[in-house]
Amino acid sequence: MSAAKRSKSEAAVTESPEEDEVALQADEEEAPLENGANEGGELEGAAGEEAAEGEYEYEAAENEFLSALEEVQEKLIEVNDEASDKVLQVEQEYNLKRQPIYKERNQVISQMPDFWHLVFRGHETLRPIITAEDEEGLAHLVEMLVEEAPDIKSGFKIVFTFLENHFFQNTVLEKDIRYLEDGSYEIKTTGPQWQPGQSLTEVAVYEGGQPTGKKRKRDTLSFFSWLEGSMPEDSQVEIAEIIKEQIWPNPLVYYHQAMMPGEEGPIELLDDDEEEEEEEYDEEAPVMYDEHGNQIQGEYLEVQEGEYVEGADAGDYYEEDGLASYEGGGDEVSPEVRDDVEEYVEVGEEGDEQAAEEETAAAAAAPT
Repeated sequence: MSAAKRSKSEAAVTESPEEDEVALQADEEEAPLENGANEGGELEGAAGEEAAEGEYEYEAAENEFLSALEEVQEKLIEVNDEASDKVLQVEQEYNLKRQPIYKERNQVISQMPDFWHLVFRGHETLRPIITAEDEEGLAHLVEMLVEEAPDIKSGFKIVFTFLENHFFQNTVLEKDIRYLEDGSYEIKTTGPQWQPGQSLTEVAVYEGGQPTGKKRKRDTLSFFSWLEGSMPEDSQVEIAEIIKEQIWPNPLVYYHQAMMPGEEGPIELLDDDEEEEEEEYDEEAPVMYDEHGNQIQGEYLEVQEGEYVEGADAGDYYEEDGLASYEGGGDEVSPEVRDDVEEYVEVGEEGDEQAAEEETAAAAAAPT
């Protein structure tokens, strides 16, 4: 750029100090004062009256009184802080004394199957989040331990010990809550490592009554969704604090609550041999009939290679109900067949032949 052009350009953007001051004064005269304030910054008119109404000017005697009261209050705060420290020291001391007693208590509890399971069911806040799937997993819980941090107020950890089971590989699950100085918290979770297809927090996805092979998280909160950390953090902390502050000090209270008969009677648990099988059918499963026209109940259908077939336990159903066993595989039989078949009271082909022989004999013995 030439010197002449550069000088002209600088002149366009540069003003003398005197010109700057004049322009600034002009801006101040034109710009309205905010909130109706005058040049001294004080509010005028209605705005000033409104602000004055919201303030209280203390008299000299009142100021002296408040100053003295604040000094006394500071002394109380110091004593309260000292008391809190003393209480914390005592709590830490007695927490150490509790440890061998907790250990003794766990030894006794280990002889009571389903104790912790029932304790959780007996707590009115935890009971609603325990699903039927949770019941199966909690049946394997044999020990629970709450470990407080050395200074107590900084947090705690809950340790759950399970028997080996077919749901998850690791038998020790942990929930660690740490309180931070800013009032927030930090959560560390050692959740279940699910065996393939055995997650208690997922459900199979069906399309058109057929399994897709996919799974999704259940819509409802559950105890195991808390254990694996798949629920909101606030809820995780709330449940952990309930266990620490209410259940852990005296679980026997909630055990009795679970055993008290209510409108539906005491809680009944399934034995290991009687655990409910995972549902392998859907409400949209096809209606199927055996070769004798008996409808195959939905719980006896299984999904194999994308198709519904009779389940392995269907024979027990037919035997209990005195029906001929089903041998037709996945074939469907029209419901009209049922209208033309006779009642079978024996099981299997031998029973069918016996029933036919008895019917023939009865017909021959009948008077002509």
